[in-house]
Amino acid sequence: MSAIESFTALPNWLHGAELKSVTADSTADLRRGLTEIAGTQFEPDLLVLIGHSNSGVLALDRAEPPLTWPAVAAWFERLAPRRLLVVGCEAGQWLPCRDMFGGIPELRDVFGSPAPLGVRVARILPIAVPFLLHARVNPGVVTAMSFGALLHGEVLIRRTRSDFNRTSDEEGETIQLRDELLAGVMRALRR
Repeated sequence: MSAIESFTALPNWLHGAELKSVTADSTADLRRGLTEIAGTQFEPDLLVLIGHSNSGVLALDRAEPPLTWPAVAAWFERLAPRRLLVVGCEAGQWLPCRDMFGGIPELRDVFGSPAPLGVRVARILPIAVPFLLHARVNPGVVTAMSFGALLHGEVLIRRTRSDFNRTSDEEGETIQLRDELLAGVMRALRR
């Protein structure tokens, strides 16, 4: 089961949560879907973004130029999500998260992987999304969610706006280097 198949199956067992989904194979599809949602009164608490990525860009379709993380943030700013779960390689690294916090003022938390994600990534969604939708985010929930992801061979971390607000640029660069080291280790372990 792919990550997108896992996400589209969620409404069947998330009673009481209002879910809207945009399946986009191109930036034109994404723009159209986001415009439709932005025209409603829907205010997402959690936005789940699935795509191919690295610490610099997000690609929806390999035939189109990828979007930089500041461009991605600009696309989602109008929706004003408070939490973001990014299912994409290296999307949980310091630099992409910094760009998300910088471009979406209402954003409080970003959940993502600082490392490459494998084919088992679809297993993260059934673990993570119910916690994020129905539970108050606290260290215990995040630990359980991260442990569940790790059991499936993935790494999932939480970045908070307060972490970014109190971290200097030099500290951020150090954290990014640590994230890149972790990504390299995860790549080597998968070989």
